[in-house]
Order: sequence, then structure tokens, then C-alpha cells
Amino acid sequence: GNLTLNAGATGITQTGDILIGTGTADLTGGAITLTAANVLGAVTVQAGTGNVSLTENDAISVAALTHVGTLALNAGANAITQTGAISVGTGATDLTGGAITLTAANVLGAVTVQAGTGNVSLTENDVISIASYTHTGNLTLNAGANDIGQTIPFELGTGTLTLTGSNITLADANNTFGAL
Repeated sequence: GNLTLNAGATGITQTGDILIGTGTADLTGGAITLTAANVLGAVTVQAGTGNVSLTENDAISVAALTHVGTLALNAGANAITQTGAISVGTGATDLTGGAITLTAANVLGAVTVQAGTGNVSLTENDVISIASYTHTGNLTLNAGANDIGQTIPFELGTGTLTLTGSNITLADANNTFGAL
């Protein structure tokens, strides 16, 4: 089935697991914190202000997300994918998962990719700023005509690094890249 939660500008939290399966979750609220072992289906987060933290005991599929604040997506070792764009405004994005494929016209802010294994592909309709990266697998960053930069060293481990952008600055001496 489908789940719609509309708290207006008020936060959404949980005390137990939410198990939707193959349905959809449509969330509207201020801060949204759903960090149990959830299975949310295709997730849409409507426009709002506040941090959004979603944890699933399954792959995370983002149908659309437009929210101002920090976004945390935690799929454990499962995949994170999308069918619609993600926009966090001036916030930041923290990703934990296996294969991570976010290739729509996203605005992700400063991106952190936590330790995991699988290929990661990120596309932004904005500057790509890597805050932290400790993932094993291939990494593809596509900023289109925008810049790619970093705020701290990052570790690619094994894998190939593919970059598309205007000005690309990954100059920290402590970076660890696989094949370029």
C-alpha cells in the first residue's frame, strides 16, 4: 500500500518500523526522522524546511525530494537510487549504501559518502562539493558545466574515478584515488 504523512511544518518521527514494501511513502513536514529498520518503497519528500534522515532495511528509492536542510539516507549495504531530482537547497547530503546511483538534476550540497562497497554515480545541477568519501568501487561525478571540488581529503580505494565538470579541483595531498 501507500503511506502519506502530512505534518505541515511540524516534524515527523517514529517509534517503530514502517513496512510499506512496494508502495510509496509521501512525506510532508519540518524535520523528518525515520531511522528504524524501515521499508518505505518509493519515497517522496515534499517541500519543507528541516533535516531529513531516512533509514531503510532495504534499498532506498527516492521518487522526489525537495527540502531545505541536511539529508541523510542510510540503506546499510543496499542500493540508493532515484527516479526524481533531490534538492537540499543550502544543506548537505550524507549517503550510506552499497551501489549509489543519483543521476538526476540534483542539488546535494556538500556530499559525504560513508564507507561501503559498490559503484557511486552522482550528478548535480550545481557545483559538486565532496565533504568526505570512504567508499570502495567506481566513482562517477557529473557536474555538467559546474565545478567539482572538495573540503577534506577523500579515499576512493580501488576503483575508477570519472569526472565531468568545468573546473575540477581535487588537490589535497592526502587524497587516495584508484585509476583516473
